[in-house]
Amino acid sequence: MSDKFYEVKHKGKCAGFFRTKKAANKYALQFKKNIEGQDYNVEVAERHFLDNTLEEEDGEFNWGAWK
Repeated sequence: MSDKFYEVKHKGKCAGFFRTKKAANKYALQFKKNIEGQDYNVEVAERHFLDNTLEEEDGEFNWGAWK
């Protein structure tokens, strides 16, 4: 299973999470980009779960995964 997922953001706030980019894009199309004369971005951002980067063999936090 992939550690990748997609976040849909509207007006800079999270509007949902999806396993596939296709589903995220379809969902993002439902949001208005212009509300009462104001432009609000609708964006799909690729994200990754960090479960596999948390621990090294000695059980300590793997700070190198953040580089």
